[in-house]
Amino acid sequence: MWRNLKKTSTIVYASYDFTDATTLFAEDFMARPGDPFDISLDLTKNLRTRNKDEDTYIDARELADGAISGLRTVQIDDKQVIERIRLKLSDLPAPPKQWRLRVQLEGDHWYAVRPEAPAGTSDTLLLHVASVLDGPVAEPPSKTGRAVVVPFACGHCREPLEVDCAHTPGFAQMNFYRFDCPKCGKDNHQQLPGDIVDVRVAGEQGDDDDRG
Repeated sequence: MWRNLKKTSTIVYASYDFTDATTLFAEDFMARPGDPFDISLDLTKNLRTRNKDEDTYIDARELADGAISGLRTVQIDDKQVIERIRLKLSDLPAPPKQWRLRVQLEGDHWYAVRPEAPAGTSDTLLLHVASVLDGPVAEPPSKTGRAVVVPFACGHCREPLEVDCAHTPGFAQMNFYRFDCPKCGKDNHQQLPGDIVDVRVAGEQGDDDDRG
């Protein structure tokens, strides 16, 4: 499942073909923890400008017109994004052996990447493109196949949310939850009172469940 890292715009640096690193706006940063560890960012904002003479538009247009197949590196310096990537990595039982990058720009573009954090620049993540991946990369299948939708509210902005929790079949005691709010992007984690939750196959209805 994709996890929000940052929705608002920030600067990234991308190099492609024979160009040096160029400055671009990126937004909707997301991570899909696991192995492979997936990172996603959206460069579409660079094309949504009235000034077609801006360097960000020119470079994004060149990428969208085909140069993106020659992407070589993407550098992320945003502290919030870096810290949340660290947090997602720390939740994994072991460091991922594979990393992948999805760049959204008039379509989805996938790459196998090698991460590098240059010495002395802990707030920088440099992704080196190892290869271009063909076709869309699907969501990894659930290992349990069971899910329950639990209503919560963000503890920061109070946005009402529904959290999908995967469990083994039968009944589960919900003791802890953790998620990123899709509205404000802040991390939520809280100990639960331990209510028993009926866990069903996703989409399956019970006698007291009128959700479609």
